[in-house]
Amino acid sequence: MLTSPRRLRAVLALFATAAALMLSTAPAGALGGSTLSWGISATRVTVGSVTTMSGSVTRGTTARTVVLQRYYSRAWHSTTTRVRTGTGRFSLRVPTGTTGQFTYRLMALAGGGRVAVATRPVVVAVAPRPVSNPKAYAFLSRQGNASAPLARWNPCTSDRAPRTIGYAVNVTGLSDAAAASVQADVRGAFEQIHQATGLAFADRGTTGIVPSQATLAEYPTNTQIVIAWASRGASSYLPAGSTELARGGAEWHTGYVDKAGNPAAAMEHGYVVADVKTLLAPGFGAGPNTGIQGTEGQLLMHELGHVMGLAHPSVADSTEIMSPTLTHKPAVWGAGDKAGLAQLGAQADCLKG
Repeated sequence: MLTSPRRLRAVLALFATAAALMLSTAPAGALGGSTLSWGISATRVTVGSVTTMSGSVTRGTTARTVVLQRYYSRAWHSTTTRVRTGTGRFSLRVPTGTTGQFTYRLMALAGGGRVAVATRPVVVAVAPRPVSNPKAYAFLSRQGNASAPLARWNPCTSDRAPRTIGYAVNVTGLSDAAAASVQADVRGAFEQIHQATGLAFADRGTTGIVPSQATLAEYPTNTQIVIAWASRGASSYLPAGSTELARGGAEWHTGYVDKAGNPAAAMEHGYVVADVKTLLAPGFGAGPNTGIQGTEGQLLMHELGHVMGLAHPSVADSTEIMSPTLTHKPAVWGAGDKAGLAQLGAQADCLKG
């Protein structure tokens, strides 16, 4: 017998930060009538991440070669990183494969009667990539009560057959191109959830529903999760004046037991409401170095992690997707994310109620 549903109003906010530094573009080395303007996307990075030096050479720029130089052994040495530009615009990737502090500059090489032009030096600090902590996870249903029943999605139907969880997407307020992009990212995020949990999901298409406390019971047939892009204030989960990018969560019922006979709770409805006016970079890569960091893929994985039953980790670990801040990193599960999702997945077996 099911008890009254317990609702999770909203998990903590997922904010975006601009952690990377963008140096102001400034002319340097104005010799022989030429000027080399430049900028760098980040000066403090982790091993393997992307940072670029880009800009333009003005005046007499046709077929000009720009090379990245590094200072060591009391001299400047040209690297193999170079580009030949016929427009004056250029972009060069800075090596980040080794930890340490490295001093670089750009030089537009001489030739064709031109004078070589160099930028001022810039120091790039490359730090080791943080190690992901397998204990960095927490559960929504146990916030404030570590002994509360664990709430998760039942991987089984009433006759113990494998269950498929349906989801629908509301892209009403998006352009056709944006709608196609976010729908692709939704499918990608559910594939990431499937790989981590073993749960089965099915795309039920689009819907006009904006999830709120009042609309959970109105979900379409065979649809348990709705993801919507909406204006702030259109849902109780993303109120007007909120600074959050999105909210994800779930509703569950107690009165179940797990395979060991322990009290448990079963998720019934899940939701994600994202701000329609703040779309992030598409896909599951590391995303931009500057401005609002992260990607739609990272945001969706985070919010769907809440839908699955994860809270923000009780152990601080920025490598986890469930960390409460979007950062410049590939959208892949951390060790803590995986450990928590495994306990919420199909391997935990059927719930009985």
